[in-house]
Amino acid sequence: MLGMRERVLLMVPETLFDVLLLTIPLCFVVLYSFWTIDLTTLEVTPDFSLGSYAAIMKPIYLTALGRSLLITVATVAGTILLGFPLAYFISQCKGKLQVVLLVLIMVPFWTSFVIRAYAWTSLLAPTGMVNQMLTFLHVIPEHTDLRYTDTAIIIGMVYSYLPEMVLPLYATLEKLDTNLFDAAADLGRSTASTFFTIAVPESKAGIAAGCLLVAIPALGEYTIPAILGGGKTLMIGNVIASEFITTGNYSRGAALATMLLAIVVMLIVVSRIISSRKKVA
Repeated sequence: MLGMRERVLLMVPETLFDVLLLTIPLCFVVLYSFWTIDLTTLEVTPDFSLGSYAAIMKPIYLTALGRSLLITVATVAGTILLGFPLAYFISQCKGKLQVVLLVLIMVPFWTSFVIRAYAWTSLLAPTGMVNQMLTFLHVIPEHTDLRYTDTAIIIGMVYSYLPEMVLPLYATLEKLDTNLFDAAADLGRSTASTFFTIAVPESKAGIAAGCLLVAIPALGEYTIPAILGGGKTLMIGNVIASEFITTGNYSRGAALATMLLAIVVMLIVVSRIISSRKKVA
């Protein structure tokens, strides 16, 4: 119903916002990665150089990147294992119960991200509720301190990014034809069999969207490793922050950030290619 002029006017605010606060800063980050810096005066000069990219090929940076990738994969896997059954259950509920469950998923995340991360340090302490429950179930030895470990970081990240997996899955599962489930029940399929033969294959789009929504922020996560890792576990986000804030080596920090950006873009492109191939098939 809108003309071309009205459409352009509606696009202007968002376009300006994206250009000023996203595109231009990213361009400066990429430029800084190719510029040189005097480590004595910390002065950056616009002289083209690949020195920063050569410097980040050292084991310490590659180890941090590898650890970030592994923890990201574990986080995505954890959110799928916990989020899929939850999203499936919510999609099968009706009326007010479904609304209440969705609200319960989102309400805890209205609290500050930092406060929730710090709360896990108490829960994972030797006297914390989570630690005591795992000890009671004989999952971990008694008096084990889970804080400041890779396990603590993964737990905190799975908890923090669970809604990003649940909501896309719920949106996909909620649109599924309920006749498929009724037909499966009439054919004698159990609930578990129906879940794996109908719900899982038919929700690939939700899984892909959830994986991207979780993986992209998890890969560059800074707050959770800093709090639950206690500074002992270096991830690429913490290393980038250290290069900018502590070391003052803007060129090297920008090179790391550009490399991380390239990985994220690659993940998005691969996801789009796989999605387009499935649509063609």
